[in-house]
Amino acid sequence: MRRTLLIVSAVYFLAAGVFLLFAPWTSRWEVNRFFSGAPGLREVMLHGSSRVAVSILGALLVIIGFSETLRVASSPPAPGPVPEANPPGESEVTGGGGPPRSGARDPA
Repeated sequence: MRRTLLIVSAVYFLAAGVFLLFAPWTSRWEVNRFFSGAPGLREVMLHGSSRVAVSILGALLVIIGFSETLRVASSPPAPGPVPEANPPGESEVTGGGGPPRSGARDPA
């Protein structure tokens, strides 16, 4: 579960980072519906410094995503299911700990 969470967070950070890195420089940034309600906000967000700030945030998210990816790659895999212990009197090789039953063939 922990490994899955690390993979999901790494993918999220990488995807959000790449989006924020390039989105401020596209034409869709300029015709954004969110900016139409507040003309002052539109002017601020279309300014070059705001675009650079959003791109820097995207670059930081990409760096975090890469560090999460390295953490996933370096973490050991989850342990498999624990084998059950043999019940008392049962051997691993023969399947039983006692003498052979009557009618059983001798393997030797």
